[in-house]
Amino acid sequence: MAAALAASLSACAGTDAVHTAARTDDAAPSIDVTATQPPARISLMQHIGDNTRELRRLTVEPDGGWSCDNCAGDQKNSQGRLSPAQNDELHRLVGSPEFRQEVLDRRGRRYTCEGALYSSLFMIQGAITVGDCPGEERLPVTDAVLRLLADATPVEIARSVAA
Repeated sequence: MAAALAASLSACAGTDAVHTAARTDDAAPSIDVTATQPPARISLMQHIGDNTRELRRLTVEPDGGWSCDNCAGDQKNSQGRLSPAQNDELHRLVGSPEFRQEVLDRRGRRYTCEGALYSSLFMIQGAITVGDCPGEERLPVTDAVLRLLADATPVEIARSVAA
């Protein structure tokens, strides 16, 4: 019976499109996030300093369509669409292990820079907030996401990220 079960399981394993390499250590397996997480909605909310009142909100849908409330600071709403290349790059960045690590490293962090522009990204992977504070450590993937959004939409980003 055990032999029949083993033969049955090995036959099923041969038809699976995802292959798992044998591990010889205790390290966590690497996961290709593009294969396991479909694109999802991404939101950017910004505020100035300790004032938690929202300055602007940008929402990017999985298909690249975006809408922005008060993007230019004029109390108007705007809409548009990322190019396919921009949308692919956005989801590649947000789905990367490096971005996931930045999100984990910043979890629970509080900022106290008076007058700074704070940008909070909300995704299925979690949320991350960065402030335009002097001397603040820059996060390369988060900064790339913010630059992409600023290039593709009317949203403004922190001064130090734009450089």
